[in-house]
Amino acid sequence: MKHAYLIMAANEFEEILVLLKALDYEDNAIFLHIDKKAALSPLQLERFKQRLSKADFYLAPRRKVSWGGRDMLECEFSLFSFARSVGPFDYYHLLSGKDLPLLSHKRINEFFEKNKGREFVEYKQIREKEVYQRVQVWHAFPNVSAYRSVKSAPLKLMIRAYRKLERTLAKALKLDFFKNTGLKLGFGSQWLSLDDFAVERILKKEKSIMKVFKHAIVADELFLQTFILNDEVLKKRLYRDEKGRPGNLRFIKIDERKSSPCVWEISDLETLKKARNEGYLFSRKFDVAEDDEIVSSVLKMTAEEEYF
Repeated sequence: MKHAYLIMAANEFEEILVLLKALDYEDNAIFLHIDKKAALSPLQLERFKQRLSKADFYLAPRRKVSWGGRDMLECEFSLFSFARSVGPFDYYHLLSGKDLPLLSHKRINEFFEKNKGREFVEYKQIREKEVYQRVQVWHAFPNVSAYRSVKSAPLKLMIRAYRKLERTLAKALKLDFFKNTGLKLGFGSQWLSLDDFAVERILKKEKSIMKVFKHAIVADELFLQTFILNDEVLKKRLYRDEKGRPGNLRFIKIDERKSSPCVWEISDLETLKKARNEGYLFSRKFDVAEDDEIVSSVLKMTAEEEYF
C-alpha cells in the first residue's frame, strides 16, 4: 500500500528528524508542514532530506498556524490537497511533529490492508458546553482563539474576557449559529487516518465545510468529525474497535491540569508496549530534550519488529 504521512509541525526540529527516520520506508511519502512563524533554514531543510533514503519527501507550502485557529483548518485542507495532487495514496495519516509509530512499517501496512475501506477517526462524547460554544457563537478574530499559546499574562486575560463577552451576548440574544446548519456536531482528536475515497470526498466539500466553521474556534477537533458524522457514506466506513467504538488508533494521555498531552518518559515504556498490544498504531507526545531514552526505546522496539 502507498501511505502519505502529513506532518503538521511548529519548530520541534529534533523530534521531526526522529519521526522522519521512523517513517523512512518504500511506498511512504512524507509531506511536512512547518509553521511559517518558525525559522526554517536551508541547512535545516537539508538535514530533513538527508534523514531519508527510501521514502519520498515534500515540504508543503508553508502558512502561519495559530493554536485552535481557523488557519489550522486551512492548513489541514492544504496538506490533504497537496498530498493528493502528488498521489493518490491508499491512506493519508495526519500526525504532529511529536508523534512516533508504535508498530513497524510492516505491521502498519498489514493492518491497513486488512482494514481497507475504513476511516480512522476518534469521536468523544460532548459533555462540556464549552465544546458546543466553539461553534454556537460567532467569534470575531477566530485566529486569536488560543490564549494558551499567548505568553503575555495581560493579553491572556484580555482574550478570555473578550471571548466571555461574546458568549454572554450570544446567550442574551439567544443566538446559535451552528443550530441553523441542521448538522450534528462531531468532536474528537484532530489526528486521524483517511483513505483516498474519504479525502477526495472531503476536499470536494472544503468550501461548505469552511463556511460552517469560518468563525468557530478550536474547530480542528470538530470540523472533519462533523462532516463525516453527517455524511451517510463516510459514517458507515468508520472503523470501530472490539467494543464498537470508532477510533483513530492514536495513544495519547491527557494531562487534565494542563488540558494537553503528557510527554512520555522512559518510565512509561511498559504503558506504550501495552498500548501497542491493544492495537494502537501511533502515539504522542515525545520530546527529545525531556527524555531521549523513551524515544530511543520506541524506535528500537519498532525496528526490531520489522525483521520478524
